[in-house]
Amino acid sequence: MREIATAEAQGLPQLMDMLTNVVVTLDAVGADSYSDVFVYVAGCRDGRPMGELSLERGDMWISTHADHRPTPGYVRANEVSDRRALLLADLVYLMWHWRWDSAEAARVLGVGAQTLDLWIGKAAQDDGETIPAVVAQRARRLVVVEHLRLIVGVEDAQAAAWVGDDRAAFGGRSIRDLLVDDGEVGFRRVLLLLLNQVAATSHTVH
Repeated sequence: MREIATAEAQGLPQLMDMLTNVVVTLDAVGADSYSDVFVYVAGCRDGRPMGELSLERGDMWISTHADHRPTPGYVRANEVSDRRALLLADLVYLMWHWRWDSAEAARVLGVGAQTLDLWIGKAAQDDGETIPAVVAQRARRLVVVEHLRLIVGVEDAQAAAWVGDDRAAFGGRSIRDLLVDDGEVGFRRVLLLLLNQVAATSHTVH
């Protein structure tokens, strides 16, 4: 990606022209509003990458070489990449069991499907893409739901239906609806349901 950015580096006026063309084109086809904006731009200086800017729906973050602080000596050099790989591995497994494609998972995470696929593809690499904290937190919420699904005894074969079936407890909506459409509030409702089920299925040992 960085080699491509270096080869195709252009001036910022060209970027402004490109974004203006997006607005003009949407207006030309009759659009009067917009949603789901996903932008990834590698900033360059003297033709060399010096930082990345990402815009995923309403969230924007930028990283520069100055952001890469030294890792404390007591932390293994590859611990960050290990944690990223484990988180993404858990995410891939739940996507498989829930029958979610990248687009559906990416919608919950608030990123583009291509960005998610890139992270997954580079998960095991020490120099893989850094996952923003807000996105990692959303991914962990999904993983928590998947782990609780196993604890309450829902088999892998029933996982997709378990996520997708309408529930009276949610007013005829599904776990998937709450996670995808309601964000943190939806997650809390699902978490409360599952914690109650865990408590109901637990046995006190005397």
